[in-house]
Amino acid sequence: MPIQYLSDASGKQTAVVIPLNDWNRLKSKFRGIEKVISAKMPASKRTKPSDFRGSISKETANDINRYIDESKKEWENDTF
Repeated sequence: MPIQYLSDASGKQTAVVIPLNDWNRLKSKFRGIEKVISAKMPASKRTKPSDFRGSISKETANDINRYIDESKKEWENDTF
């Protein structure tokens, strides 16, 4: 099966279809290629920050915010 190019109604190429054997060879040659491709998926398919909501305790979040505030104050003191 040869490589196939898919086009939209105006003739602009929008996708490529390659034989499965070729895909498997690419995956073995370029480890991590699937991660690169999935990173370019539409935003609706990607993980959203809200998917992680509640993954740390309020106490930890408060500690992080306190640390950030202290760091900002130190930065301001050093720069002005």
